[in-house]
Amino acid sequence: MLERITHAVEAIRDMNRQIATAAEEQTSVAEDISRNLTEITSIASTNLDNMQRTEAASLNLHGLSGQLNEVTARLSA
Repeated sequence: MLERITHAVEAIRDMNRQIATAAEEQTSVAEDISRNLTEITSIASTNLDNMQRTEAASLNLHGLSGQLNEVTARLSA
């Protein structure tokens, strides 16, 4: 009887170790996911800034193109 109790206690201890190990692994994965999401957010923010700069440069080029057309038209006249 005592031997059966000892085996049961050992089995419970092994299960507790497995649960603890799984919990540590889940914590590690959750931390990795959090870091990756933070990095993705940073990259998305940088992309937004770059897109806004590209839009501003495009508008500037459009304006310069219009001015160049005006100058060319005046010189051709």
